[in-house]
Parts: sequence; C-alpha cells; structure tokens
Amino acid sequence: MTEIEYIEQDPVQNADLLELVRRGHYECLYEGGDAAIFHDPVYGLYTVCGGSEADVRALLNRTPADVSYMAHGALCRDLAAKKTGSRGNAPCRQARYCKDTAPQIPQESWDGVELRDLDESHIEIVDRVYGTPHKTQDIVERIEKKALFGAFIEGRLAGFIGWHPQGSIGYLEVFPEYRRRGLGFLLESEALRRTLERGQIPFCHIYHTNEISMNLQKKMGWEFSKEYIYWMF
Repeated sequence: MTEIEYIEQDPVQNADLLELVRRGHYECLYEGGDAAIFHDPVYGLYTVCGGSEADVRALLNRTPADVSYMAHGALCRDLAAKKTGSRGNAPCRQARYCKDTAPQIPQESWDGVELRDLDESHIEIVDRVYGTPHKTQDIVERIEKKALFGAFIEGRLAGFIGWHPQGSIGYLEVFPEYRRRGLGFLLESEALRRTLERGQIPFCHIYHTNEISMNLQKKMGWEFSKEYIYWMF
C-alpha cells in the first residue's frame, strides 16, 4: 500500500491530505504501517495521522519538534503533544463536500447582492471581525492572492468567505445586520462552485463548539470526519 492508498481509506478524515497530494508539493513519511506524516513545505505544516501508537511514535521520532503540527485524532494529538509540549487548540471536525456540483442558491438570495473580490480597503475590517489567531499579514496575503471575496449590498460589504493557504474553505463571516437572509449559504455555495471548478477538493475545519457552522454544513450536504483534528502550534 502506498501513502496515497493509505489516506484514501478515509477520504473525509484525510481530505486535507488528499488536497495536499493533489497539489503535488509534499513530503511524506510512511513505512507501510498504520501511520503517516505529511509535510507541506509551502505552508510549513506537519500533519500526523494513524491508528497505531507504535507506528505514529516511530514516525514522530523522525520529525522536528519546533514546528507546527496538525493531528488527526486524539492518539496523534497526545503523541505529538509529548514531542512538542503543545496540547493543541480546541478540537475541530474536518468536513468534506463530496458532491460534484455546489448546492443551488435560491434566486431570492441573489436579489441586490453583488459578489466581488476583496481589496486592500477591506483589510482592516476583515482583520477586526475575523479575530485571532489570524494576523494582519495573513489577511493581506489572502487578499493579494484574491483568496477572499465578499457579498456587497448597495455597495456595502455584508459578508465574506475565502480559502486558507492550505486550501480549506474558511473565513466565513456575515455581519449582524445582514444575517438571516441566506448570505452564508450564498457565499459558501459560491466558494464551493469555484473550488470544484478549479478541480480542488472542498474541505473545511469547524470548531466543535460552532453549532451554527455545523448546521450550515449539514444543510449544504457536507460529510464530517469521525475523529477530531487538532492544530498544534
């Protein structure tokens, strides 16, 4: 079994790794057991997955300690924590959209709405409302790469969405005065459409306490990982 065949056994839990492989820029530690570590040299992230403590531990012994890790599941989190000293942030569900087409957007959702890429004039507001752990330079980089777009109503920014550097859909925000109009559904549907059009794998990470986001993903037909994932900085 190759490392790709290994992660293909659970295409939802490993959606992030499958997208990394699709991009073609990765390094991997895999020895045929029940564990693998993928390194994204562009983003600088090591992602650990596996079900065997011995196999995960053996691979972690070959990676540096002073780097960022993503752990798939509690076993990998605990072993990575012993190596790095970090317990990780709040657990997330990984979700993958497995259909070939994006959900249909009700026509009334489009009334008076214009979608367009964000520009430098929106840096301050995006940075202010999206909050930590994102830094201003991250928002600047995303806008420069046209990886954030917004919904505008009467020329005013009502909400936005985009893609994180590793390819996940995120940054979804609808401002309070524009909520309950279907804008979140509209923005995410458009992000899905663009992701699929580019041939990318649509996936996202949802904090386990974010019930609003979980309900939106369920409504749109996303599938969810069985185990949590953990960012470890």
